[in-house]
Amino acid sequence: MKKTMLVLASVILIAGSAISYMAWVSRDIPPPDVSDLARECHALPLEDNAYTYFTAATNTFYWPCDSVVLIDFLHGRTVLDAEAVQAVEDLISKNKVAFSLIEQGAERQRCVAPRITRFDTLIPYLGAWRNMGRALAVQARFMRMQGDYSCATDACVTLLRFGELVQQDAPSLLHHLIGIVMLDLAFAQAQDLVRSPDMPSSDRRRLENALASMGPFHPGLIRAFQTEFAIAENIIDDFAQGRFTADDFSMMVDQTPPSALAGRRIPRFFFQPNRTKKTFANVYRDLIENARRPYNAMELYGIDEIVDFKEGRLMRIARPNAVGRNLYALMMPAMDSLLERKCRAECDLAATRLLASLHAYRADTHALPQKLSDLVPDYIDAIPLDPFDGQEFRYNPRTAILYSVGRNGTDFGGSSVLTRGSESDSVQRRRWNTKDVVYEINAEGS
Repeated sequence: MKKTMLVLASVILIAGSAISYMAWVSRDIPPPDVSDLARECHALPLEDNAYTYFTAATNTFYWPCDSVVLIDFLHGRTVLDAEAVQAVEDLISKNKVAFSLIEQGAERQRCVAPRITRFDTLIPYLGAWRNMGRALAVQARFMRMQGDYSCATDACVTLLRFGELVQQDAPSLLHHLIGIVMLDLAFAQAQDLVRSPDMPSSDRRRLENALASMGPFHPGLIRAFQTEFAIAENIIDDFAQGRFTADDFSMMVDQTPPSALAGRRIPRFFFQPNRTKKTFANVYRDLIENARRPYNAMELYGIDEIVDFKEGRLMRIARPNAVGRNLYALMMPAMDSLLERKCRAECDLAATRLLASLHAYRADTHALPQKLSDLVPDYIDAIPLDPFDGQEFRYNPRTAILYSVGRNGTDFGGSSVLTRGSESDSVQRRRWNTKDVVYEINAEGS
């Protein structure tokens, strides 16, 4: 009898310990304070909002189903033969109304798009916006090659402003990235324009003024991060309030949930909303702080440092807050690539401004300066900083190049040796795959 009682007591003790452990590990933390991640909202009259004009332009915009000729022309992969000329002229003539609407939008101060609150929100206009940016870049390149520098400059300035407005008030990371893509196109055209020896000084000054009014780009990225956190917060709240049940468990952890949980709200052992929200908030705070820094001062880490997925699928659901950890793995953006992309845009802006100033200096003096400080203050207000290490942009008058140290942070003296990618890539793409990020001061044969 004593032996039976002893066994029973042991079972009760073990069961009680297990229950206590489950109760302890299932406890959530108090709701975290995330007020610092709230994004300020702006309401604009329709006529003052660039979004009104940009979306109206999508209703009249023409982009051919087969755009290979246009894309090849834009990236310098084809000669300007009769087929290319016809395709470009058709694009320009059929988009007069769309281009006019984009220009009107570019004159506004902000582009406030509708708020996005869920990850599955459809954004049908973004694809059209990207192609509208391409069309403006095609127009700028074509008009420059035709010697119409005034029209080429108009198109380039409009595209610069279009891209900046889209990324500046982006309601999502996707909006921000589309804006950055437009800026990539605009900087490439601006660089080719200022390298053209026949570009009139009046057009160069217009382009210089447009470039001088741009940047920095981290405020737009920060606003996008704040919106992305709000979207994540909404999804977490949906799970917490039962709008997702344990039936969604398999989607989150790639594992069939216990049958006893079918159709029920997710137990706290598997999902702790406040703890999950705090994890998201801390990472987005890190992203925001990093966005303000040069690349070499950023503190970067990957998903694996937050969520350990080395164990098997069964062990994933045996650990507390499995759904929360999987939400993080599914929804958190790639920190490194987003921050590098912002630095690339700032690098392009700095280099393009310097190229314009160097060519203006050479037009006046018939020679390049011995050092960048010779440009200050008559040709540029200050020497731009390299966003990858926070130092002044590099310049070599002997080899006629400007350069940044790039993401590796090492100054190789302006080396264009490829470390990845292919020699067949476009100049703009190849630049980011070499030891240093090099910008030729003289025309590159485009």
